[in-house]
Amino acid sequence: MYRSGRLFQLMPRLLDDMSSQMASMLRLSEELNRLSDFRFTPRHLRQSIADGEPEIHNTDKEFNINLELPDFKPEDVKITSDNNRITINAKREEKLENNGYVCSEITRTYSLPEDVDPKTIVSAMNRNGILKIVSQKKDVPQETPIPIDFKSQTQT
Repeated sequence: MYRSGRLFQLMPRLLDDMSSQMASMLRLSEELNRLSDFRFTPRHLRQSIADGEPEIHNTDKEFNINLELPDFKPEDVKITSDNNRITINAKREEKLENNGYVCSEITRTYSLPEDVDPKTIVSAMNRNGILKIVSQKKDVPQETPIPIDFKSQTQT
């Protein structure tokens, strides 16, 4: 009887200890799952740098957009302009070994400043997937003085 009485006295503390250990194991399990997902999930399934903000520079002479597209090749990227906006669309499909495929796509549209000459837009992409789009500004018309020919009224 003494032993069973002592067991009942210790039971709440044992249950608290077990609960604490289970909570620790659960946190450890969740952390391992998070780490294993990060390490073993294919790169194109993780949030890519392409979801980040682009670098946009608007100077007196040029308008530039730098966008990181590390999962795309130049042939995957299409750039269009309607003279007011520039649209970048990058899309690629990858066939998987188990008869499936993965499709990655991103579309970004940017307004062009009014003083950009859309005919001068050029782009380049490096091997790290950094897309650079550059356009020149329109020539601002310089004021041209117009001489005034003065004739007096006495002349005919």
